[in-house]
Amino acid sequence: MSYKVIPFTPLVSQGQTNDDIAAQIEGIISAQISNGYTFVNMQTITSDVAPTKGCFGFGGEPGYSVSLQVIIFKKN
Repeated sequence: MSYKVIPFTPLVSQGQTNDDIAAQIEGIISAQISNGYTFVNMQTITSDVAPTKGCFGFGGEPGYSVSLQVIIFKKN
């Protein structure tokens, strides 16, 4: 069994609705089904980016969190 994970960031213009975002997800799912994959799940992955110390303690930047949506598929 193999898995495929595709990152998903909705492309939204002003005036678009949730239906437009859903259509983007449906398009990705349909394309992968036609390639023999089965939709498994959609997940949010959160990761922490470590702070930087800078030179001699000056110019460092604080850490922060990053979230990413992924769509997971499997193929038997």
